Amino acid sequence: MKKLITLLLTLCLTLVILSPALAAASGSPNTLLATRINSTVHLNGDRIDFHTYNISGQNHIRLRDLAYMLSGTAKQFDIIWSVAHNAVLLISGRPYTVVGGQWARIDSIEKTGVPASVRVFFNANEMSFSAFKIGGEIFFRLRDLAEYIGFDISWSGADSSIIIDTGAERITYSVAVSHGPGSSSRIIDPSRPVIALTFDDGPAGNTDLMLDILSDYDVPATFFVIGRQIGNRVPTMQRMAKMGHEIGNHTWSHRLLTAISDAQIIEELEDTNSAIEAAVGFRPVLFRAPFGIIDNRVEKVVQGIGHPIIRWSIDTRDWETRNADATYNAIMNYVKHGDIVLSHDIHAPTVKAMQRVIPSLISRGFQLVTVSELMCFSGITLKPGVEYNYGR
Repeated sequence: MKKLITLLLTLCLTLVILSPALAAASGSPNTLLATRINSTVHLNGDRIDFHTYNISGQNHIRLRDLAYMLSGTAKQFDIIWSVAHNAVLLISGRPYTVVGGQWARIDSIEKTGVPASVRVFFNANEMSFSAFKIGGEIFFRLRDLAEYIGFDISWSGADSSIIIDTGAERITYSVAVSHGPGSSSRIIDPSRPVIALTFDDGPAGNTDLMLDILSDYDVPATFFVIGRQIGNRVPTMQRMAKMGHEIGNHTWSHRLLTAISDAQIIEELEDTNSAIEAAVGFRPVLFRAPFGIIDNRVEKVVQGIGHPIIRWSIDTRDWETRNADATYNAIMNYVKHGDIVLSHDIHAPTVKAMQRVIPSLISRGFQLVTVSELMCFSGITLKPGVEYNYGR
């Protein structure tokens, strides 16, 4: 509980937890789309197939489903409702009492998720954390439950499954916030390196293929998009946002900003902001200049609009080589904690490279996050008009 209290005191987690509560209190809850996922769990060597709901890139599960899965393990717990406490009680060490059958199927593919506040007591300690009410039932983030109950979870890219190890406890988590619909959050293990993959110049024909790869490994990225290309790719943009990726501004037409007037710079950025908002319902926070070229004048104009300026620490030069092996080596030979990696989702060889890069990064222990999650995790406060090359 001490670790939990420490986490709750961090600014990032406070933002994540309080925003739904405040919305609910105001009478206008921040509803989000919940998509059913056919999930596979490997639990201490056993395979279990069931359903979760994905909300903003995070897996959410019913308590009773988790209790059923953990029955017979060292982390088994029973669930009862306490009228006296007006809360859910989790009793560790006791097998789950199945009510109404072992496994209740989730039939709906998509539902609306509404933030809910639920009091839960685990071994007499009260836990208050964010949850969603979906189809009349309460769903919790799987990673939250892993932290509170005390088991390890990881992701297997080999067969797109969740691995639960009840013999290992999750320790010291950090929570990072990403700018997007409702501000999503990601739990990060500070004992492992963290990097951000970024993709420029989309949306284009290969962007959906890149999204497929990111989905296969359940990792987020940051896309800096060109405004004039959004109109013909609105479904792609909506998919990008729904998956929990971060979307940044890369100007309307990819012009060299140092060569145009202040008014033209403002037009390039504001037209793109409006196009992004029209497509996905929110305005971007981050900005990346075409070619990464800016000067003091451009900085001041961007500062007036309110965007932090994101550069990179690894340039794959994939636009030049157009070679999957070269892109792979440009990342894997130099990557280190805190890096921001620049590549382009518009090039087919880059998409091919990411099919190797992402599982290789995961196998080396890297955690992949968005740019703003990386900065939040590193304790860096993004300021308008200021350049950032990495997050360390």
